[in-house]
Amino acid sequence: MAKHGRNATANPVYSSFERAKDKANGKYGTQKRRGATEAVQAFDCCHLSSQAAKSPVITPGGYLFDKENILENLLTQRRDIKRKQKEFEIQKRKYDAEQVKAEEDKKKKAAADFIVKERTVSATEGNHFVQKKVELSQAGKMLAMNKETIQTEAGRVVPKLPAFWLPSLTPGAAPTEIKAPSSKTLCPMSSAPLRIKDLITVNFTLADRHSTASIVAREERYVCAITQKVLRNCIPCVVLKPSGRVITKEAFDRLVKPDMVDPISGEKLKAKDIIPMKSGGTGYAAGGATVKKLRTSVLMVA
Repeated sequence: MAKHGRNATANPVYSSFERAKDKANGKYGTQKRRGATEAVQAFDCCHLSSQAAKSPVITPGGYLFDKENILENLLTQRRDIKRKQKEFEIQKRKYDAEQVKAEEDKKKKAAADFIVKERTVSATEGNHFVQKKVELSQAGKMLAMNKETIQTEAGRVVPKLPAFWLPSLTPGAAPTEIKAPSSKTLCPMSSAPLRIKDLITVNFTLADRHSTASIVAREERYVCAITQKVLRNCIPCVVLKPSGRVITKEAFDRLVKPDMVDPISGEKLKAKDIIPMKSGGTGYAAGGATVKKLRTSVLMVA
């Protein structure tokens, strides 16, 4: 946004000098985008459906999913892996058969050449009166049949090639090579290996247990299991693996991290039992991500 109003000048025009000075100070041309509330995914929504998770589960990487959606996704990946594995096995058997046939043809040709060489009458060793057989390409065979020539502008006489669209001269496409598929199912967000048994059930603490309104209609849905602070997208949260409870990062640092004991279940915690939740995002496009600032005009989205 232009900073002309903040500059100590009576000039009504935002001059190029001011623009260059503000640009050098980083006060002009920085792109900022802000979306409305309905355009931002809430922290308790499934990353696949973008809807409030009915049976929330979280991956070791911190991505929240609805259990039904992530199980369907992983099962679909398994079916695709089986299909690709069958295609790979069929191609491999075909390739092995071609290799065996090529090896047999090579041996037969070597035997035939040996017989021809043995039957050849030679005056001295290394001097055979056998006409060498010249192997012509398909294009060469067509030229030998037609024997047509044309004269170029430089005066040279060159053979006239037949039409390029003839099947005998059309290059054939090599068969598509299918690589051996991976047997691992992946997280749809991070592409990290993910198994069904890696999913962790999340137990949110309701902000108002006596409210009859649906979760989606509530403005304040869940609170920290320890401090009872309302959870929002802008508040970093962590999930305690043994109990599945969600607490704020601040409560973890102050109350849990010193002793590393789950205050809900009383179990001893390890570093791998602390799962930071991926934020649902903010109104800014670069929220929660490290990006390079763009020197372009400002665009604000209401």
